[in-house]
Amino acid sequence: MTHDLMIDVVEALGHTIISVNIVAVEDNIFYGQLQFDDGTVVSSRASDALALALRAKCRIWCADAVMEEAGVRITEHDEGEDTEPAPKLTRNGNCAASGSSWTT
Repeated sequence: MTHDLMIDVVEALGHTIISVNIVAVEDNIFYGQLQFDDGTVVSSRASDALALALRAKCRIWCADAVMEEAGVRITEHDEGEDTEPAPKLTRNGNCAASGSSWTT
């Protein structure tokens, strides 16, 4: 409910969260930032940032260094399961195959 309240407050003040950024991981603690439409950036716990992103329906970005340190590559699938590789995303989050953007 606190996250819903935060979204309501942001909207009541005439702003929107345009993206959430997972910017660092240190000692297994993830750090995030909220990016607002006026350019303001606010530090946040990653878990709170992600909860707000889901409610705000905004983009979620993760720093390359975080992905390198904490990312998990899934290389196997269940036997007999038909899989198709996911389309590659460009650096700006657009789908290279279709030109569509990846958003939450």
